[in-house]
Amino acid sequence: MSIDILSYVLSGALSHKDSQGNTGVIRNDDVQRMSAGTGIMHSEFNASKTEPVHFLQIWIVPDKRGVAPRYEDRSFPIRERKNSLVLLASPDGAEGSLTIYQDARAYAAVLDAGAEVTLPVARVAECGCRWLKEH
Repeated sequence: MSIDILSYVLSGALSHKDSQGNTGVIRNDDVQRMSAGTGIMHSEFNASKTEPVHFLQIWIVPDKRGVAPRYEDRSFPIRERKNSLVLLASPDGAEGSLTIYQDARAYAAVLDAGAEVTLPVARVAECGCRWLKEH
């Protein structure tokens, strides 16, 4: 099964490597999109022997089949997300977001106590959401 995977590093650094020889490290505030496409072996691990890594991983079933595996990553600094929603991933790469093969959008924000944001979409899908408190 093909899958689009978003890895969003909250702190630390996450190394990755795959069966095609691709390697890299994504760090705090970085988001990587990996599309498994027609098939790839992929592994991720903590880039540090002493510091922990904390990250979110979101798996999205794509609406296209038979595409070549691909990667894309971008940094979304906290200053961009402070009390403001930032588009992390979308099907068309809008607003500098990562591109995914699905009619879906992933947003992130870092909110001060009492701050509010409004999603710029008419419909929000039901999902299991977890609110994270930054330390």
